[in-house]
Amino acid sequence: MFQMKIIIVLIIATILCTIGCSSTAKNKADKYVKPLISKLIKYHTAKEEYPEEMDELFKFDPSAMSLKLSESSDAGRVWTVHYKKVTKNEYIIFFNHVHYDVKYKNGQHQFTNVNYFR
Repeated sequence: MFQMKIIIVLIIATILCTIGCSSTAKNKADKYVKPLISKLIKYHTAKEEYPEEMDELFKFDPSAMSLKLSESSDAGRVWTVHYKKVTKNEYIIFFNHVHYDVKYKNGQHQFTNVNYFR
């Protein structure tokens, strides 16, 4: 009976943490992704399409090179931002963290996946 109560408490704690952690994950991702989205909008406005690769954005706007797109520690990569052009008017950005992933499509948040066990 005691073990069952512990399991139930752990399940509830995991669910609550996942819900709360999703908004925390999105807020952290927004901090690094929003400046990139602004640069992509400027590029699209000028060229009427999104860049094939980030290098094209950097050539168009050299200040974009100062954007922080990854962070590492002694233990390895903590997080990184990945950009993918889908069509000339559509792109996806993935913010991959050690414990969560956040996806944006055309600057709009699509989903957040939290996984503390990977």
